[in-house]
This record gives sequence, structure tokens and C-alpha cells, in this order.
Amino acid sequence: MGRRGAASRRTGGNVERVAVYLLTVERAERVGGLLRVLPQVPIRELIEREPGIIMPLPGEPLELRLPDGHVRSAPLGVFGVETVEGEDGDFHTVSDPADPVLTLRIGGDLQPADLPAGTEVWLAQPRRQE
Repeated sequence: MGRRGAASRRTGGNVERVAVYLLTVERAERVGGLLRVLPQVPIRELIEREPGIIMPLPGEPLELRLPDGHVRSAPLGVFGVETVEGEDGDFHTVSDPADPVLTLRIGGDLQPADLPAGTEVWLAQPRRQE
């Protein structure tokens, strides 16, 4: 399958969910108990590639397709707009509010070395709006 995956397909009357491509890793770093993955994904790009996709929740399964051909699973930690708390106590996005981006953080015990550049990250069981 290419990098653009369909969220579902019909097979004999049943609906089968197919993995959805999220990003190709440029680098990863440990931040607290999660692995922060770059690059960030522009929301508009994800919507254009996968109309109707529902934002995944923490714990949902990810498929990590490593450059050497191996595939491993990991739980989603967080996939959302990154924010920082300002001096005023309010939270502010770190990306352009007119063109927000999503940052992926992976749960589990992975270390940055376990997610080399070139690894493709796929949402293993995407959900769609009905």
C-alpha cells in the first residue's frame, strides 16, 4: 500500500478498517513519559488526505513501519495541537493559529533510537465520521 491509506474498504458486505498514514519520522525525542515525533502534521493536510477522519485518542494503536522493513506497534500518547502556558496563565498554540499543526507523541517504552528517521507512522485502526 502506498503512503495514502483509505480509512475503510468494503469486502463482501463487511467494512474493513485500513491503516492511515500520518507522517514519516525526521527525528524523535523523549519528553517526559512520551516520545515526541517530528515533523508536525498540518491539520489541513491531514483533512485533505483523509476527509472525515476522527482525531485518534490516547492509547489507540499505531503501526510503525521501520526503514529496514520491520513493523512494530505502539500506543498513541497524544496527537494534537501543542500549547504552552503564557505568563498570563492562558494556553497558547505554538503554531500559527491560522494554519495549526498537530504534534505526535507516542506512548510505551520506546526510545528515540527505536524510531529512526524514515520510519512511517500509521494509525492502525482509524475511525471516521459516519
